[in-house]
Amino acid sequence: MDGHIDDLLEARYAWDNFYNEPPHIKKVMSFFKTENDIPNERINKIIKVILICRVGKGIPYNSGVSPGGKPFYDRFFSLLGDQNIILALIAMHTNEVRVELGNKFCQEHMVSVLKLLRANARSDRIQEIIDYLIQHEKSLNSIHNDKAYKDLTKNHIGWG
Repeated sequence: MDGHIDDLLEARYAWDNFYNEPPHIKKVMSFFKTENDIPNERINKIIKVILICRVGKGIPYNSGVSPGGKPFYDRFFSLLGDQNIILALIAMHTNEVRVELGNKFCQEHMVSVLKLLRANARSDRIQEIIDYLIQHEKSLNSIHNDKAYKDLTKNHIGWG
């Protein structure tokens, strides 16, 4: 699994990622029929790499996301439940993802991911966190500095 995720990330940063990402995400997704199929010891890495690919490169061509990979990325995020939704939100705040979220295309893609996550969220608080993020889509790259957001997420995300 690690090798496939590494290959996906390498394809993301390589030339012609639109063509090269789909075979790798197809291999990764062939292991996951349900959320329980995702190995706990690799979940953070898997979520982060797939989020990096799904948020895209922030360019006008295909809005920066591989059209062949996008349905697989969306299916992955549709599998996640509350515990892994929080991990996806934490991944959103990593430097590799956050740096892209100042771009309008990447913001739109992140909102699409948030809506997928919102559809599966069972916790009222997690739904509230996601709604807050969607309402503040233009500041997703700096929302980690927002006091109201930090207060809202304090029981789910360690800001220390």
